[in-house]
Amino acid sequence: MKFYSKRKRNERMLVIINPTAGKKKGIRSLVRIRRIFSQAGYECKTYRTKKRGDAMEITRSVLLKPLKSRSKKISVVTAIGGDGTFNEVIAGLRSTGLNIPVGYIPAGSTNDFAKSLKLSGFPFQAAKDIVRGKPGYLDIGDFNGRPFTYVASCGIFTHASYSAPQEVKNMIGHLAYILEGIKDLKAVHPMHMKVKTKEATYEGDYIYAALCNSTSFGGVLKLDPNIVDLNDGLLEMLLIRMPKDILELGKIVHALTVREYDNPMIELHSVDEVKITMDPDEAWTLDGEYQKGNEEILIRNIHDAYQLIRWKK
Repeated sequence: MKFYSKRKRNERMLVIINPTAGKKKGIRSLVRIRRIFSQAGYECKTYRTKKRGDAMEITRSVLLKPLKSRSKKISVVTAIGGDGTFNEVIAGLRSTGLNIPVGYIPAGSTNDFAKSLKLSGFPFQAAKDIVRGKPGYLDIGDFNGRPFTYVASCGIFTHASYSAPQEVKNMIGHLAYILEGIKDLKAVHPMHMKVKTKEATYEGDYIYAALCNSTSFGGVLKLDPNIVDLNDGLLEMLLIRMPKDILELGKIVHALTVREYDNPMIELHSVDEVKITMDPDEAWTLDGEYQKGNEEILIRNIHDAYQLIRWKK
């Protein structure tokens, strides 16, 4: 079955796939995905990751490899996997200094960022959307020099994003994150933080902090899409104070559920840069991957950081 007429292209596409992401739907769909790209006129160079960090290294090494023929340059990089795989591809691309459009076929267990982008959760449709889509610039975040595409967070629910075993995520998806989060709540402890933005300084005991460029993260929390712009030069900063008792905690949960952010226990602001002073032993997560903490943390927005190919009806 032919999906598209072959276009007159003389281009290569670098395809990087995480074969174990999600329920392995990416690797099961790879043959058909490649056929869609081939029928659109792309010559695909496909690489499979084996461990964490591979997608970044593959992207970097392949794009910096000397070209035998300028007529066969790589013009698109496509990531097939979860948000962590996509993060690595963007990090690898940025390390090259090249401005090559990126396609994303979500195949992870939660795909929070892909949902914010309104990308199709069906691999074949996502591939078709890359073929007919157009590139547009998006922001990223920077955590002490390490890039993240959609969220840097610490506190409750943070541990869940990298501690739940992959096989558990595959079986129960978002529920894995929620269950792990509940375990954290039994031993929740406050994090004393001083958070300084250009407009104000916040200091106190918090149970959660996040800087994000997304409407959904961790499989647990969601922000109102009407207040989140993924390319406005700003990150959304969410701080949740330590509740005094169960009643206060319940009010926080309700406020987050119904997206009412005027609760005095919640701070939600748009910022371009934030400086955080806190206990260096508090771990963070960047796009669902572990990040060691630091006493002094600088998180900033990088505007127009890369081009993502999307199809808009």
